[in-house]
Amino acid sequence: MIIRVLSFVWIVSSVIVVLASSLSHAQNSDPLGDIYKIRVGDMLQVSVHEDPTFNRTMLVRPDGRISLPLVGTVVAAGQTPEALQRTIQEGLRPSFIVEPTVTVSLSQIAPAEAQLDAVKEISEIFIIGTVKAPGRYQVVLPVSALQALALAGGPDIFAAKGRIHIRRRSGDTEEVLPFDYNAIENGERGAKDIQLQDGDIIVVPERGLFN
Repeated sequence: MIIRVLSFVWIVSSVIVVLASSLSHAQNSDPLGDIYKIRVGDMLQVSVHEDPTFNRTMLVRPDGRISLPLVGTVVAAGQTPEALQRTIQEGLRPSFIVEPTVTVSLSQIAPAEAQLDAVKEISEIFIIGTVKAPGRYQVVLPVSALQALALAGGPDIFAAKGRIHIRRRSGDTEEVLPFDYNAIENGERGAKDIQLQDGDIIVVPERGLFN
């Protein structure tokens, strides 16, 4: 009788261990990162933990490549995000004192091949000022100012959200378009987003002491 009880306890314990191991593996694995192959037209978010100035959103160009400071041009199309992480990490390693921690994630999946011809433009916009990740961004139009600010991590706590504006150049003239982030964030009636154009500069000023 005692032997039977011990055998039953051993079987139950073994099942629990197997289930726990399977659950842990399922929680820690990233099926998309392991399986998904990057395609031309995908938007990638590249982050380097040790130096946020390298953080940027990048478009996989028609030749399947992306370009990064210190790394140069690398082939992205056909690689999994995890494989591309290792490629970028290898390129950055000689320039870092410690091992660089690189993360590559998908911020936008490219349209299906049948829809690629419908993509109107691949453009560059610039986001400067008090956002979490200022810099130059490659985007597939149409993109709104709100979407672009989200790519840059949004205004930080020191931003004057009510004084954000977009500078748009056409020939020798420059137009300044006010963009009231507060009004949109608060859902105010009549608040409008702005559709961006190639070369637009989003300026996010720092708020003063009393505003």
